[in-house]
Amino acid sequence: KNEEKNIGYCLSHLKSVVDEQVVVDTGSTDNTVEIAKGLGAKVFHFEWINDFSAARNFALEKAKGDWIVFLDCDEYFTDDSIPLIKGYIKKIHGNRNINGIVSELLNIDKDKKVISSVKNISPRIFRNKKSVRYKNKVHEVLRDTKSKDANLNVVCIDASNDIKILHTGYDKNIVQEKNKNDRTISLLMKELDENPTDSKLNLDISKSLYMNEQYEESYDYALLAL
Repeated sequence: KNEEKNIGYCLSHLKSVVDEQVVVDTGSTDNTVEIAKGLGAKVFHFEWINDFSAARNFALEKAKGDWIVFLDCDEYFTDDSIPLIKGYIKKIHGNRNINGIVSELLNIDKDKKVISSVKNISPRIFRNKKSVRYKNKVHEVLRDTKSKDANLNVVCIDASNDIKILHTGYDKNIVQEKNKNDRTISLLMKELDENPTDSKLNLDISKSLYMNEQYEESYDYALLAL
């Protein structure tokens, strides 16, 4: 939604890798949709229902390829990573026991300085299977209902040393501009009403409150998480 500053590069930088591009828009009022269509993407509209997984899973239903490369508009692969993506997919395509490729996510600020890095993110490159779908209204995670893993994690190979994604959305100015923390806290609180003893939900709320400089409340939820 309203990603005219990012959508062009997000789509164009992967033209050498993908066969089709699907964009799901949740109500943009800027030029996001026009830019996406101009770059040849298939654009679908999804009414926002305060559920990131629902929007993501709607996108998955529209994709026709054997493999998915899933990015938010404020994410893009490093130049060194792009030529390696197809090679990794070819390497494991015939092995039906492996359904994803793990990459490293680097959070950067507006000056492209690394704020933090994460390797244990849900795979952004994964096999297009009906059993592989997103879960949770916010801080969504990818799950495989047919996985032999106890937590239904998607079975992956680790390519995080080679394939890296840059994410600009945690730059402090962008977070404030989009009221990201307030939105996230609101959605997490709704989930917590349904699962009040979920330690991860309490931890995620604690982190978001901390970023909002609501330190006392953050501390309370951190204790609940423990």
